[in-house]
Amino acid sequence: MGCIRQSDDRSAAAGPETRRTNAIRQRTSTRAVAQHGADCLRAGNAFRGSSSPRPSAQLLCFSISKPDPQRVHWPDTMLRSTLVAFGSGICAGIVICAVAKRMRSHWASLSRASDDIPNWLQPLFASGTRVRLREWEDDDWRRRNGWVGSDLCHNRSGQAVRVLDYFFDAQSESLTGIVSFGPDAESHRGLCHGGAMTSAMDDALGHITFFAGDGPWQGATVQVNTKLQKPVQIGQLLKLEAKIVKREGRKVHVAAQLVDSDGSVYASMEGLSIAGVKL
Repeated sequence: MGCIRQSDDRSAAAGPETRRTNAIRQRTSTRAVAQHGADCLRAGNAFRGSSSPRPSAQLLCFSISKPDPQRVHWPDTMLRSTLVAFGSGICAGIVICAVAKRMRSHWASLSRASDDIPNWLQPLFASGTRVRLREWEDDDWRRRNGWVGSDLCHNRSGQAVRVLDYFFDAQSESLTGIVSFGPDAESHRGLCHGGAMTSAMDDALGHITFFAGDGPWQGATVQVNTKLQKPVQIGQLLKLEAKIVKREGRKVHVAAQLVDSDGSVYASMEGLSIAGVKL
């Protein structure tokens, strides 16, 4: 309050000339402020109605609020790519493991130990072409392709009659197999059923027609004549020999027999197969 009174006192004590000068200064200052405000208002209106870029401060704010998408989203892109690569790696790993498992099983079956096969049958593995069919070994594949059970003579877990291996010679049109007769093939005490012996030879008649003709399951046996000559012991391994004797068009005449290491014949068969039949 003292300051205000002092200012008022100085104004009162000042002369007329001084008061006139102060009034002019005050009016000039008021007009300048008003003019500056009007200029700012016009500038603002003009800016809002124009398409000219904003000041640098506004551009800086725009740059911060809406950055470059490539710069902002690169972590998401990298993460997505990483996840895709990771998933692909897992899938590839699963496939590789499955293939490796199948290949190990395949090579294990191909490299059957000599402990499983008698010495007199070992030369078969060094001569001829060893035959493998997927339907003999892959039960899942069999089901997916229409089979409903296991192959009678090629069931890996079969305990009756089982053809362990086939060897085909295309030049002589002959097929040689190794046959085991398990406990489920028993008839008389300790002896194999004659039907199991017949089944083994019948299997050879059909497959030699496949291999010497149009391929697997392109043919059918329609007639057999079997002679059972010696009883087969349960657990015994025999060699199965089959050979194409004559061809008459689609008719294929085949002879087969079961022999042991001494060449003794346990059973023989003459049969007729029709090549190219699809069942």
